[in-house]
Amino acid sequence: MTSAVSSVVRTTRATESTLGDDWLSGIALCNLGAIHSQQGRHEQALEHYAAAVAIAEKNGRPRAIGNALCFAADAHLALGRHAEATHLLRRAVELAREALSTLTPGASTWLEMEVRVRLGSTYAAAGRRAEARHEFQTALAVPGAGDHPRQNTMAREGLRAVDARGPGEQKK
Repeated sequence: MTSAVSSVVRTTRATESTLGDDWLSGIALCNLGAIHSQQGRHEQALEHYAAAVAIAEKNGRPRAIGNALCFAADAHLALGRHAEATHLLRRAVELAREALSTLTPGASTWLEMEVRVRLGSTYAAAGRRAEARHEFQTALAVPGAGDHPRQNTMAREGLRAVDARGPGEQKK
């Protein structure tokens, strides 16, 4: 399957060179990384995510950068690298804040919620329950959060999981 996706990436890059925009290659690289990650090959996934970030940065696409950073953070989290995941998600949060300033409130709500839920999940996996709880609560407090059932459900489930772990909490 990955050889088929690799072929699509090569074809996409050839097509994009005539168009002068390689945005689609970045998306294809993220998808290829996701396939590797789902197959447990997280190191290979990280290589694709890094290439996707580079393309998005070259093209000045903050949303694409943020998406690739979130995917890379998930791969780092799967490898047990909580500090790296947290660093990438904090960078994604900053990019999301910049992107949010240019979007209408309704268009930005899901994005802020998505990033905060991922950051909360990373904090929870690292045992940093107070920070995780803060991110999940902040996601739920975003104006219009109720209009985004998927992100709302993920935030509520994350909050329940953090609260169910009991009183012990890892120190920073």
